[in-house]
Amino acid sequence: MLILVFYGYGRWVIADYYDAAIPHYDSVGAYLRYFIVLDAVHQHGLVPAIPYAFADALSPLQSIFTLAFSPFLSKSMSSFHLYNTLCFIPAVFGMYAAARAYRCTAGTSVLFACLLLVPGGMYYWDLGVFDLRRDPGTYFLLVGALFFAIAYFAGEAPTPRRRLAYGICTGVTAGLCLLSRDSAFGFLFGVVVLPAIGMWLANFRRKTVRDNLFDLIPVIVSFIPFVFIWGLFVDSILGRILNPYLYYGAGNDGPTTLVDNVAVTLFLITDLGHSFFWMSSKWETVKIMAGFAALVAGIYFLSRNTPAAKPEPQPRQLSATSRTVTLVSITVFIVLYVHFFLAFVVGWLSVNSRSILEVAAPYYPSMAAFLVAGLLGLTFLPRSQRMRVQIGSALLALTLVVVGMHTRSQTRKPNYPDWFVSAHEQVGQMLANSGTPYVVAEMASDFRMPAVQLYAVQSGAKPPQRLFYQFDGRGHDFFVAGPADPAMNAGFEAAMEEAVLCRADFILTFADMSRYQIEGAAIYLESSGTEVVNRITGKLEEAPKTFYGETPESPLFRVIDNRARSACETAQ
Repeated sequence: MLILVFYGYGRWVIADYYDAAIPHYDSVGAYLRYFIVLDAVHQHGLVPAIPYAFADALSPLQSIFTLAFSPFLSKSMSSFHLYNTLCFIPAVFGMYAAARAYRCTAGTSVLFACLLLVPGGMYYWDLGVFDLRRDPGTYFLLVGALFFAIAYFAGEAPTPRRRLAYGICTGVTAGLCLLSRDSAFGFLFGVVVLPAIGMWLANFRRKTVRDNLFDLIPVIVSFIPFVFIWGLFVDSILGRILNPYLYYGAGNDGPTTLVDNVAVTLFLITDLGHSFFWMSSKWETVKIMAGFAALVAGIYFLSRNTPAAKPEPQPRQLSATSRTVTLVSITVFIVLYVHFFLAFVVGWLSVNSRSILEVAAPYYPSMAAFLVAGLLGLTFLPRSQRMRVQIGSALLALTLVVVGMHTRSQTRKPNYPDWFVSAHEQVGQMLANSGTPYVVAEMASDFRMPAVQLYAVQSGAKPPQRLFYQFDGRGHDFFVAGPADPAMNAGFEAAMEEAVLCRADFILTFADMSRYQIEGAAIYLESSGTEVVNRITGKLEEAPKTFYGETPESPLFRVIDNRARSACETAQ
């Protein structure tokens, strides 16, 4: 039921959202990749389209999914909610399996699975769990792998066959998580692999060496094939991780990063304290969490006089002390991993004007720790609950999740001006080309070039290509922070100018030049771009131009037609 609600409601809310919204930078890139792979399947067939699916290192799993499920997909945003739903399934079953393996009742186990959609962090980034960023799918698979591992290494399965299934599901889900996004390895290593190794080592105190080594076989055998597939993308993944955003953006000081991390878990679970989203969403999250707390208290109250279950032999690892130690250890380890490892990777290497609270890396491991702590609390509820208490608690939990999904998704309603959305559609149609794709120099950060590419692909044409240029041995687009050494600025601007004038078919700029002299802006063009943009536009005075804005008298953007390359010689 939870899975059906997630899929059905998600399709509706996505269609409703994108009636009046432009996809976010990350989401639109995923949709664009979907549409390109889907077009390749429709035009060339399934087998010839395979290279298209394996051309994306950002999320190989998303592209492979599009290839495999192409008969069931259409070129609409809501169609691809099937991907997030399929990633959601192992998370739900993994959480349910872990709760049952820790001797929770069926009703309490359903309640625990519903906790997956409670934390406020699940609704960050536009539509949150319903949007097509890489993060929600990665998070679901991460949670599924973690809880299947808990059920397999530290839980009690009813039969050997069921336990074997838990081991296989651990490996398969971890493998899918590895392919779900380029940075998944760091998440998987700290949130799943290291805790699983810890639980496996703890089993040496009650198992023979031979039996404990055999326990690794189903996990490793089911995980290895995904590692080989992941190996095909390692070079591209490393190229992205070492990109100029990090190279030129380093600068966050250590104390700021660590202070941010101290608060990150609370902020992400409750939505409190984050500056980017509406207060209504924050309080909706708090109310939903309060509802779950009241539900747990009700279960405890109504079941306090329930006759105890018949005594059963308890494996050593399922004693109350063992349960507590295992889950507390995993929770604490994940939190420390987020705060001290990811603080370095994301905090100290992120764009220097941004706090770690503004990037996605710590979100999902923090919420995985929240769920482990939730399982710990639920294991202390009475096991022999009355059947009506189990059924009622499961239904109330489902109701709370549905209400929570709706109230929080509605606070993400877009507020784009009509002219802004139509401008992207018009530019997308103008740049749509069924032959060689146009190359576009994207020099206005507020104009979302990926959305333009998406509209072009939806119209059946090839998407325009974004211009990249070389400087200091690295490829750059127009949204880097610039050289750390100001003495290199002249060479940086010269490389940019030559690439724009000699290689761009169209140049997208702000019409208002004050947008290139914003004090303190992290992007080089926004803080120091006035001179280089003036030089470029000054050499193209006679080139055709199209202006876009709320009124013709006050345009915000302009698109310059540079297909004639009239100023290329002067740039060289």
